[in-house]
Amino acid sequence: VVVCGHITYESVSNFLKDFLHKDRDDVNVEIIFLHPLPPNLQLEALLKRHFTQVEFFEGSVLNAGDLARVKIEDADACLIIANKYCNNPDAEDAANIMRVISIKNYCSHVRLIIQMMQYHNKAYLLNIPSWNWKEGDDVICLAELKLGFIAQSCLAPGFSTVMANLFAMRSTVLMEEDSWQKHYLGGVAAEMYTEYLSSAFTGMSFPQVSEVCFVKLQLLLIAVEFQGSETQEKEILINPNSSYHIKEGTLGFFIAQSAKEVRRAYFYCKQCHGDIKQPDKIKKCKCMQALEAQANNKVNVAALEGPTQVVAPTKKKRNGNSNELDSPKRNIRNFHGMTSRGKKGRVIPVSLPISPSRLPDSSLPPINSPSLPNNDEARDLDCDTKKYDSTGMFHWCPSRDQEKAILSRNEAAMSVLSGHVVVCIFSTADSPLIGLRNLVMPLRASNFSYHELKTIVLLGDLDYIKREWDMLCNFPKVAVLPGSPMCRADLRAVNVNLCDMCVILSPNNQSQEQDPCLQDKEAILCSLNIKSMQFDDSIGLLQANSQG
Repeated sequence: VVVCGHITYESVSNFLKDFLHKDRDDVNVEIIFLHPLPPNLQLEALLKRHFTQVEFFEGSVLNAGDLARVKIEDADACLIIANKYCNNPDAEDAANIMRVISIKNYCSHVRLIIQMMQYHNKAYLLNIPSWNWKEGDDVICLAELKLGFIAQSCLAPGFSTVMANLFAMRSTVLMEEDSWQKHYLGGVAAEMYTEYLSSAFTGMSFPQVSEVCFVKLQLLLIAVEFQGSETQEKEILINPNSSYHIKEGTLGFFIAQSAKEVRRAYFYCKQCHGDIKQPDKIKKCKCMQALEAQANNKVNVAALEGPTQVVAPTKKKRNGNSNELDSPKRNIRNFHGMTSRGKKGRVIPVSLPISPSRLPDSSLPPINSPSLPNNDEARDLDCDTKKYDSTGMFHWCPSRDQEKAILSRNEAAMSVLSGHVVVCIFSTADSPLIGLRNLVMPLRASNFSYHELKTIVLLGDLDYIKREWDMLCNFPKVAVLPGSPMCRADLRAVNVNLCDMCVILSPNNQSQEQDPCLQDKEAILCSLNIKSMQFDDSIGLLQANSQG
């Protein structure tokens, strides 16, 4: 695996801490870091601690000679790391796209995984002729991922915490007393793994298999790989119903604490392990050895007689193997039929597309929207013809000038906001763009009726919000209050005590000399300021009196 781009002690240590974690079990891969500058003493000491698996080459991926030195054509994958603290995200993305072009021109078949800062720059990768997501090329947008998780937490509190714990590799912390911390730390230590299901599960429905995995194997099965009959492409079924039955060689997606635990699903045998009550004792039995020998014989016969297809896999691409990076992408399908592209092996989170189908408005209780400057559009959208974007996936409204969405402090107080989302923005006029569109889009999904949409109030510097407004002007129920997230008068004006969720976004700009631990100082101070505020719950008292 070749790693290039933003190579520093922090980025390398975070990468190695996760990639070489002991829970991956049998990681057998060589990592090569390629950077134009020599490593500093701190980075050099880190590389020496992993000298058996890590090498550093001084050079650039923009130089064909350096690509030949690291043998990029033989690499399982090439990772391009972005600088998340850069002052110009678009320039950082442009530099990384140039690295992709250079690598693809030298070797078109190498698999590339690139980090990008801004989601709109992903479209430029499609202009590269050899870019092919079907062969495993992938792009991870940091802003889209982070703000997408935050937006989902506004709808389902705790979602971002659960997902972040799943994607971070952490070891199990043992605690003797039975407390909530013990159960929480047990969940924190769990990650997502893939493993082929034993032939003992063949013919069983998915609920039956998931019950056996949970009760006997102490594994949480959440999805299986499925090959469509029409497209012949491999997709992923998330929590299918009892109509789906497991076939031979089905790949399962598990939540477990290590790759070693997941192997129980591959070794499980009804005859040999039916009476075992301790999951740790489930090992490869004689029946499994006989099946593997039979499968190997089929492979040998196929090699002699001609090309054919062997259905039952033996030990194909397993967790922690270097082949983990070789697998092509697949479609992820949940039980509602929604699809999104994903990868086999260690699953990286992606946002599931939202179906445009909705419930009839008559089945939902009407909610009175606050008297914001865009009440005209609310009346228009209450008509029979609802407005969506061209994809039908998001609520849409005609483009609005920012002046029409701006609230003064008095207007915000008079509108009596409640059940809304307050977004506190610390960025200034010259700060790098956060990409607020990634936060607003999931909250304007078309599977919500218009009356279910929560009003979004942006509290921050007006000059900065103007730079983002072109990407927000077509979303309904978005208001702007110029002010400061640290000002208690502004927080009271937007009724922060009555909001469903308050989102605090820290600025991205960070100087090279600044301690990384101080990056979140604004968010921490703002949250403490809000928690210490005292509010007169007169609205709650009035509601209680009216009900009594």
